[in-house]
Amino acid sequence: MIFSRGCGTPGYFLLMKRLIDFCNIHAGKTIYVCGLGPSIGVFKPNHEISIGVNDICRHFTPQYLVCVNSHTCFTPERWNWIKHALSAYVFTDRNLNVFNLNVVKFNLGLYAGVEWTDYDSLPYTDNSPYLALALAVFMGAKRVGLIGVDFVNHPNFDQQRMNDVQLQYQRFYDTYKDRVEMFNLSPVSALTAFPKITVEEFRKR
Repeated sequence: MIFSRGCGTPGYFLLMKRLIDFCNIHAGKTIYVCGLGPSIGVFKPNHEISIGVNDICRHFTPQYLVCVNSHTCFTPERWNWIKHALSAYVFTDRNLNVFNLNVVKFNLGLYAGVEWTDYDSLPYTDNSPYLALALAVFMGAKRVGLIGVDFVNHPNFDQQRMNDVQLQYQRFYDTYKDRVEMFNLSPVSALTAFPKITVEEFRKR
């Protein structure tokens, strides 16, 4: 699905509650997609647009936060960061009991998909940065930098599962590489689908 509709232009003074309100809202812009891998520990956004996942607020507060897991999936300490997150908007597919008033609820679309079935759903996999990446493209990003999407020393990803992850991200990259520049900014990431450059090089492009 190509997002050519005249959506995504409201100002931030408007309270936006549906996913469609964010379609192409950052058309032509740079967006950082931030996971929780070790490389995120040294990343500091310079007033740049960022989408983070889960309890990333322990490192910094992204403009947008994605959480598609139940609070029971987190330790109380991790959940506390999510519950009190000060991001401008929190995106979720469930009823999250968070203090943030700007919660955007959407549907999960195609598993491991690269396209959208409608304007109220996002393709997803079993790792949150994939959905955050899809959200960045939905928002109209021209350049996307992945940081903290490392998959190193992760207890839930054995070799077979990691092979699936590589294929999923490779398919996404191949689908959008002609209209969205996508780079892996982590020096330690095991993800091979995206060309790697440093954060400094990405900022200079």
